[in-house]
Amino acid sequence: MMLSCTLHLLTSYADLFSISLTLSLALKSEKSFIEAKKKTIHVIFFVLRFTS
Repeated sequence: MMLSCTLHLLTSYADLFSISLTLSLALKSEKSFIEAKKKTIHVIFFVLRFTS
């Protein structure tokens, strides 16, 4: 149960990441994209650490 919940969260974050990626590429510079990427990676690691 916990694993499927985690996988669902991760796919949700992947969707959010692709959306934020598209938005940042459309609206801003490459620097803001890198920042968004770092934040997304931090969130994913936090979720993994929290659920394991």
